[in-house]
Amino acid sequence: MTGSVVLSALRCTTFDKVIIMRFQEIQKMAKGMGIRSLKMKKVDLIRAIQRAENNIECYGTKRGNNCQEMACLWKSDCLSLNNHRRALHNLEEFCHSTKRSVRNISAIAHIFLSEI
Repeated sequence: MTGSVVLSALRCTTFDKVIIMRFQEIQKMAKGMGIRSLKMKKVDLIRAIQRAENNIECYGTKRGNNCQEMACLWKSDCLSLNNHRRALHNLEEFCHSTKRSVRNISAIAHIFLSEI
């Protein structure tokens, strides 16, 4: 990771050693690197930063599930994103496999959680 990432980490909010950057801070970081962030989604913006730093553009990809990059600024957020995607996928599979049609998402979640 480059010095700009380390400096950016100082502007982050830290909760129990988990670094979470606000979107505005990510946009400032990108702007400082010459990346135009207008209308970019968070995933695309972080990957653009990774590309500009000559790092692997892996944020939010399946590669994150086996990530060995201990110094990555995006790691905790990336893993959280992947966990949410996996939970949603499991929920969709559950609904499909049980052939239940439930309109209310909280009802689906309650049924899903009671089954596991």
